[in-house]
Order: sequence, then C-alpha cells, then structure tokens
Amino acid sequence: MSSLILQSAIIKIFVECHYINGEFKLNSETIGMDFFDMDHLPTLNDGKTTYEQIELCWRAHKDESFKIEFD
Repeated sequence: MSSLILQSAIIKIFVECHYINGEFKLNSETIGMDFFDMDHLPTLNDGKTTYEQIELCWRAHKDESFKIEFD
C-alpha cells in the first residue's frame, strides 16, 4: 500500500486598486462594499483578513520605499 501525502498552502496576495466609478453588484463572493478609514474598520473575519494585514497594506500605500514581505 503506498502512502499519498497531500500538502496544501494558503497564498494571500493584496493588490492596491484605485476606485474610478460604478456601483456594487451583489454576487456569490461579496455581500456588500464600503470605504473605511483605519480607525473605523468593521468587525473582520480573522480567518480571512486581519487588522494587521490591512495595517500592513496601508503602510505600504503611504510609504514609497516600503519593502514587500515574503516568507
């Protein structure tokens, strides 16, 4: 009997986008959208995105010399 080893990994990528126009359309992945400043974020699902990850993205947005993190 041979052993099958399955490995899985989670890769998370954050992409900076710029809002141009349009309106949200309900879909199977997202139930809504809104804009928040860092001091007034809604409750997050830490299994998906954490406050620390959003903070990291915000720091990258504001700092042109920000170094991308890989681990």
